Amino acid sequence: MPPRSASPREGRNALSQAPCDNALMSRRTASTLRCALCNAKDVSEPRGEEKYCRDCWDKKIAVEEIVAREFALKRYIRAHSAEKYLIYHSTMKRPCGQLIVVDDGYDLFLTLVLYPTFGWEEPAYHLEGDPETRAFHEVLVDVVVAEVIEPWGGGKWHLEIIRATGAEPEEWNGLTARRRAARRARRSAATADCRQTPRARATSPRAPRRPGRRPAPPTARCGTG
Repeated sequence: MPPRSASPREGRNALSQAPCDNALMSRRTASTLRCALCNAKDVSEPRGEEKYCRDCWDKKIAVEEIVAREFALKRYIRAHSAEKYLIYHSTMKRPCGQLIVVDDGYDLFLTLVLYPTFGWEEPAYHLEGDPETRAFHEVLVDVVVAEVIEPWGGGKWHLEIIRATGAEPEEWNGLTARRRAARRARRSAATADCRQTPRARATSPRAPRRPGRRPAPPTARCGTG
């Protein structure tokens, strides 16, 4: 005789009596995935990498927006397909970086230069229990995206970050200008001395001229250096 198959009622009873491993695993997973900040609500944000509940995620975004407002990007040079910005922070009078933007007609190429006068690797903020901390340079990238890339029309863009190790360019330009001014002052002083030297010689006694001869023209001249 063929084996007797279970009736639908018997099959439902067997399923109801057998332990459901999937349900246990889902309950166990839900109990462990709590918000990293409050540890009281289930995680839901950010999508795809859930670590925070909705309220704590809004709190974290609000704190990052406050930190981002401490940066200011001031446009220094503007051309048809390129721009240069100086980056300022509220705690410093001098610029702490610069941004160069070039548009080739297809993509946007950005070069971000960070000066060593600012602590770019330091945490931008601190939330108790937060497993994910962000540095100042990461917050600055968000500022660049919001204030530069999106106004340019978005699209595909490439960002290169360079950390400078020497003095900022403005300091080098100022030093070079002072040296040029000092050299010009020395040349002006040398020219003035050369102009005054022939007058001093005119007061000195001259040798008597011989009749019938004209004095020879001067052969040496004072250079400007």
